[in-house]
Amino acid sequence: MNKHAGHQRHRHSQTRTVEFQDVTSSGITVTWLAWDPTLDPGIGPVTGYMIMYREEGHRTWKSKETESLSVRLTDLTEDTTYEVAIKLKYKQEKYTEQSTTRRSILMLQEPYVGLPWKQVGDILKAKTLCIRPRYPFISPYVIPKETLLLFHVLEPPSFANPEPLEFQDKTSSEITVTWLAWDPILDRGTGPVTGYMIEYHEEGHITWKREETESLSARLTDLTDGTAYEVAIRLRDRNGDYTDASVPQIVTTACEGLVITDLNYTSSSIRAGAARASVMWSVEGVTDSCRVLSQSLSLQLLDVLECGGVPPTVDATPRVIDVEDGEVRTKTVLRLTANSLYNLTLSLHTTAGKIQMSMSIQTDTTGPTGEPTNLLPEQKRNGDLVFKWDKPECSKRNGPINSYHYTVARFRRSRRTMVPVIAEHVEDDKIRLRKRDDRILPNVQYVFAVRATTGMGSADLSSPTTERQFLFSSG
Repeated sequence: MNKHAGHQRHRHSQTRTVEFQDVTSSGITVTWLAWDPTLDPGIGPVTGYMIMYREEGHRTWKSKETESLSVRLTDLTEDTTYEVAIKLKYKQEKYTEQSTTRRSILMLQEPYVGLPWKQVGDILKAKTLCIRPRYPFISPYVIPKETLLLFHVLEPPSFANPEPLEFQDKTSSEITVTWLAWDPILDRGTGPVTGYMIEYHEEGHITWKREETESLSARLTDLTDGTAYEVAIRLRDRNGDYTDASVPQIVTTACEGLVITDLNYTSSSIRAGAARASVMWSVEGVTDSCRVLSQSLSLQLLDVLECGGVPPTVDATPRVIDVEDGEVRTKTVLRLTANSLYNLTLSLHTTAGKIQMSMSIQTDTTGPTGEPTNLLPEQKRNGDLVFKWDKPECSKRNGPINSYHYTVARFRRSRRTMVPVIAEHVEDDKIRLRKRDDRILPNVQYVFAVRATTGMGSADLSSPTTERQFLFSSG
C-alpha cells in the first residue's frame, strides 16, 4: 500500500454547505465552513479563499480574495442570476482548480471542501433580490438539478410614512432636513439601519447631490434663494447597501431679501354702524427667483367698542380679501363694523412661501350714529306725556352717546312742511311734555322725534330718528 494512500479521504457524511445570505437587490454575502483536515479531502493547510462570480451567461469572471469565511459581493444587478465558484489557497500558495482534478496517487491531493451537492469549485448559482415587488419571507431553497439558489428574504428597511422628511431653519442658502429614526415596529422591512443618505437637487434638474450621515438630521448648504428643491432619503442596511430613495419631497429656500417694509391704513364711515378701510403696503427685494405670486388681506373683528366686546348679533368670522394682482399695493375693504377694533394681516404668497405682517386697526366714527330704540310714551294722571327710549344698538354707535336731540312738530302729510315747535338737547334718555305747554295745542296731531348725538349740543343732526305720533286732548 502506498504511504500516501492514507491521505486520500472520501467525503464525510456530515452536511457542510456554502450559503448565500443577506441577499438584496445589489449585494450577496457568501459564507462557508472552514476546510477541515478531518472531514474534508486533500492535504492542507488552507491559507485563503477566492470567490469567483459572474452574471449567468457571461464569460468574464470577477474575483475576491479573503482569509475569512465570508465575502460580500456588491455592485450587483437587481433581479439577476449570478454564477459563484470557490477556490482554496493551500500551502504552496497556489489556488485549487475551479473544477475538480484528480492527481496521481503518488502526489498529495489538493484540498477541497465537502459539499452535499457538488465538489469544490463547481459553479453555484444565486439570484439577487427584486425589491420592487414586496415578498413575504420564504426560506432559501435549492433546485437540485440546476443547483440554483433563489432568495426571497425580508424586504429592505423603509419608512412607513411616504413623506418622512421635515424641513427646519430655512434660509436663503441653507435648509436643515430632519427625520425620525427607522423603527422596527412602526416601519417596514428588516433592520438594523446603520446610516442614512440625503439626496437633493433643484426641481427639474437631473444630477443629485448627496449627504451621508448616521445622525437624524442633515444641513444642506450652498443653495439658491427662492428655489424649489427635491429631497429624498435612502437607508443604509446592515450590509452597507443603501435602499431605494423615498419619494422626493419639495422644499423651497427662503427669500430673505423679500420683505414687507410698510403697512398702513385709513378709515371712513358714511352710514350708521358701517365703515370702510383703505389698506396700503410696500414690498422690497423682489427678484426673478423671489416674486410675489398672490396677496391677501385678513380682518378679524376683535371688539365693537361701544359693546364691550363682540355682540352675538355681529358676525365675527375672519374675512379674507384676495388681491388679484401681485404687483398692486393697495386695497379698499368695505362693510366693516364702525367704531371697532380689527386685527389686520397682510399675506404675500411668494415663490419661497408665505410672508405676513399684522397690525391692529380701528374703524372710523365719522358717520352718523344709529337711531334710539324702544321709544315709548307714558301718559301721566295730569295728562302729561313722558317719552322714554334706549340707546342705539351698540354695533351702530359711532362713539359714546352723550346726548339726544328731540323735536316736536305738528303732523303734516308732507314732512317738508313739518316745522318743529320744540327742538332741544337732553342728556337723559327721557323727557316730559306738559299738557299745559302753550307751544302744544290741544286736539292737534304732533310727531315726537329723537336722535342720538355724540356730544352735548352737537351740531351734527344727520343721524336717523325714532318717531312717535301723539296729541293732547282738550278734556
